[in-house]
Amino acid sequence: MGAKFLIESLEIRTNFDTATYRFSPGVTAVTGPLGSGKSSMLELIKYMLGGRAKVMPAIRDNVNLIVLRIRVGQEHWELTRQLGEHTLDVVDLTSGEPLGTWAVTNRQNMRRLGPELMRALDLPAAWRIPSSRKKPRGKTVPISFVDVYRYVYPEQIGIDHS
Repeated sequence: MGAKFLIESLEIRTNFDTATYRFSPGVTAVTGPLGSGKSSMLELIKYMLGGRAKVMPAIRDNVNLIVLRIRVGQEHWELTRQLGEHTLDVVDLTSGEPLGTWAVTNRQNMRRLGPELMRALDLPAAWRIPSSRKKPRGKTVPISFVDVYRYVYPEQIGIDHS
């Protein structure tokens, strides 16, 4: 059970420029002075994977398009999303075939990114967690990719206090 997840690159497009950040397999350390965009880069990766991101005004006012290239299990995908949209376009980089427009939120009759990531990671769809994290009771809900991602992505406030 379980599969590898690798972020290959993050491309950020504005009206004026394109910046591409490439990541090698293994552990990557992102360093730089305060205010250089380290947290914004991580928030954009989270945003591309379907999570809610804390987008700074500089990002919100200037970024138009984000492209994330990932390997998930046997899949090799390019995800392209406009800032503010609830959908993204997916291309299979192995075959070059467009896989269509997928939703990052719950949308009827539309393929969703989260379940596809769970499938590609070979994580059981039957996993369930308490519906309330503050007051867990007997009621449960299916685990989502965002729930999985929370375990590997520390929130900004946690990083700042460490």
